[in-house]
Amino acid sequence: MSKPDRNRSKPALAPSFELPLQPINVPVERCPVSRDEASERILIMRLAAHGDILMATPLLRAIREQRPNAHITWVAERKERQAIDAHPIVDELLLWDSPYFKRMLRRGNWSGWTIQALRFRKELRARRFDSFVSFQPEEWPLLMLGSGAPCT
Repeated sequence: MSKPDRNRSKPALAPSFELPLQPINVPVERCPVSRDEASERILIMRLAAHGDILMATPLLRAIREQRPNAHITWVAERKERQAIDAHPIVDELLLWDSPYFKRMLRRGNWSGWTIQALRFRKELRARRFDSFVSFQPEEWPLLMLGSGAPCT
């Protein structure tokens, strides 16, 4: 009888846009209009490191005070969703699963990686972000840079 493989990770998932949870203990200060009607669409990126995500959240209050009709999308690793999920200012989450792309590269699936990367880039550009704020110390998020929004 073989032992179960404990090192097997969960299957990687493609990036997806999702609505955040509704907080129950604080007032919600989300964009009052739809993403398409918003005065500005802002993409914020800090993927991992639970504490680093939390340390970056004061920026949200400043953005909302200066731009009350801006639609704010936060990019985070799926496993770090808890750090930002119920924030009362975040309008949308982009949940990223790095193993999804890394697994394709490790297996030599260059064409699959390219197809998925271009599909994701197209989705980002279709959302017409006006600003891209990155808290990522690494310079690897080329797909996010491909969103078409100027980096701030």
